[in-house]
Amino acid sequence: MDKKQLRLLMIEDSEKDVALVVEELREAGYDPVWQRVETDDALRAALHKDHWNIIISDYNMPHFDPFTALKAVKELVPDTPFIIVSGVIGEDTAVKAMKAGAHDYIMKHNLRRLAPAVERELEEAKIRLEHRQAEVARVKAEQDLQQGFRRESLKRHILEMVSQNLDLDMILSHTAESVGQFFEADRCIVLRYEKETDNEVLIKLSGQYRHSYEIPLILEVDVPVRMIHAVAESQPTGSYTPRVVDISNSESLLEQIKNYTDKHNLSFEKVLSVIKNFIEKYQIRSFMRQEIYYRGITYGVILLYQCQDVRKWTPEEAELLQDISTTIGVALYQEELYRHEQEARTRAELAIEEAEQANKRKSQFLSNISHEFRTPLNAIIGFSQMMDQELIGKLNEKQKKYANNILISGQHLLEMVNRLLDVSKIEAGYFTLSPTKIQLKPFLEELNAFVVEQATHKNIRLKFDLEEGLTSITADKSRLRQIFVNLLSNAIKFNRPGGTVSVRICKSENGQGILGEVQDTGIGIPEAKIPEIFSEFYQVDSTSTRKEEGTGLGLAIVKRLVQLHGGSVSVESEEGIGSTFTIFLPFKMPSKTKIVQNCPDFEAARP
Repeated sequence: MDKKQLRLLMIEDSEKDVALVVEELREAGYDPVWQRVETDDALRAALHKDHWNIIISDYNMPHFDPFTALKAVKELVPDTPFIIVSGVIGEDTAVKAMKAGAHDYIMKHNLRRLAPAVERELEEAKIRLEHRQAEVARVKAEQDLQQGFRRESLKRHILEMVSQNLDLDMILSHTAESVGQFFEADRCIVLRYEKETDNEVLIKLSGQYRHSYEIPLILEVDVPVRMIHAVAESQPTGSYTPRVVDISNSESLLEQIKNYTDKHNLSFEKVLSVIKNFIEKYQIRSFMRQEIYYRGITYGVILLYQCQDVRKWTPEEAELLQDISTTIGVALYQEELYRHEQEARTRAELAIEEAEQANKRKSQFLSNISHEFRTPLNAIIGFSQMMDQELIGKLNEKQKKYANNILISGQHLLEMVNRLLDVSKIEAGYFTLSPTKIQLKPFLEELNAFVVEQATHKNIRLKFDLEEGLTSITADKSRLRQIFVNLLSNAIKFNRPGGTVSVRICKSENGQGILGEVQDTGIGIPEAKIPEIFSEFYQVDSTSTRKEEGTGLGLAIVKRLVQLHGGSVSVESEEGIGSTFTIFLPFKMPSKTKIVQNCPDFEAARP
């Protein structure tokens, strides 16, 4: 039998005692790799240098004690098990050690307890690590969600400002402030390209934000400002992805300056001197630039400066800045149309027509975006319910139809969000079950009530069958209902008008649980697609012309809920004949549940 690998750190002043501990672990089937330390400095060095599965400490040492060792362990590797081995230790001292963070204590005359204690503590350490990782994942998910809300809020704020304000200078100035604060940049400026000639672009500084008064203001758009950002322009014409420049990377910057001076036939030394002075004056370490554009025309640029250190902007930040620049580009586009109208009096009629068309497109664009961003999902459902129930006044048939469509769509979105949350909680390990004893006959009656309206609407016949003598099972009732309702809803949805959906619950052949079968006479599932149907977001018919809506999460949730109960799920189907989904649930739920791909007892459990 292969021995179990074990990295062991011994806090011990006696080589003999170390040998006794190692020999005991070897006899128990471990293959320990160990290191002995006997001072606080040596312990901390070992903890920094290597990873240890477990730490075993003597209690009586002349220059070190386990309480000092525990302090270092809790500070550096709090999840690592710590066991005290002692020749003589009183009950009060043992209690004190456990309160200080020790996981167990073993008497030297009873080392037979050591291996079981190590086995137990390694398993508990694994569980602690899994919990910690799950908590880190949960916190990150919450942070990502909050950051997503903040990003959408910023885009909505700028969109509203553009749609409600005609003062372009105020829009650009406020954009610099809002973007700079959101990105926590040291400086943000918005430059507007006023007029383009054959040799240069006239630039106007339209907005500027500083993180603190220690960051110097850029008072005017002089030659260095234009030059450094012209050097940074390495994107081909018509490409408007953000460009990040690391000023601290002198080799890369020198190469860009060389390319720029060669292209424009300028003195490399003079341009280098101008740019160096600019960087030093305005304390620039790195920056991200995003052109403001619309319809293939560049109207200006948004610049985020980092003055204290080099910053690595994320792809999400770059994408957000690109979205903002597009929104501002719409406003600048409208402003340019108006200016051209005034300048081209001889073409007034054509300019007016183009401006009106552009205004219509802008209004439609802003209306759609505002509707999606301003109206929370709960408000959609709530107000549409009020309209559908005529709580705010009578509606005609056409109005009632529209209100009902809104309600159905809102509920569909809410269902999708709930299913996504269910999947996320299950995979993160935060999905808990509340087992209770469920009487199966009343449970089947409840299922019938849940889906009878859906079945009646599609002229589907429902049949429920419970094996005689089978009365109850222990499970989470709400989740068991969710399992069967998902399967029944699919069976009805993909059935033919006039078809049949049958539910049968019986005892498994091995007597360890129940089998629940949901059978339909529907369209069936192609054999090649059966292995994928329990995957998230998978839909058998994924074309844009499919008849039935869905998120592709229902069966994935069924599978995970069944597995959390310690069971398994399978499907048999034949195209044009129908499908049968079978779940196996044990009578007794496991004390610890985890997601597994297959349940080895399932086939044996079939009747």
